Amino acid sequence: MKFKRAILVEPGRFELMEVEESPGAGEVLIEVSSCGLCNWELNFWKGTLENVRILGHEWCGVIVEVGEGVNSRKIGD
Repeated sequence: MKFKRAILVEPGRFELMEVEESPGAGEVLIEVSSCGLCNWELNFWKGTLENVRILGHEWCGVIVEVGEGVNSRKIGD
């Protein structure tokens, strides 16, 4: 599935990039409706820490694809 991902390209600047991914075995792909940064991630945003490009573990969304072996979740959850 193709989608856009916000990538931190330099301190203080995200860029939307189109990527293509599918969930692996035991994984789900979630369409994120909102995402926040925690205090720790703000260190990367400010440039205090380096080498992390994908931020945001404070998120919510809906499952749009499930990988092989996923039985406890379904599309739409």
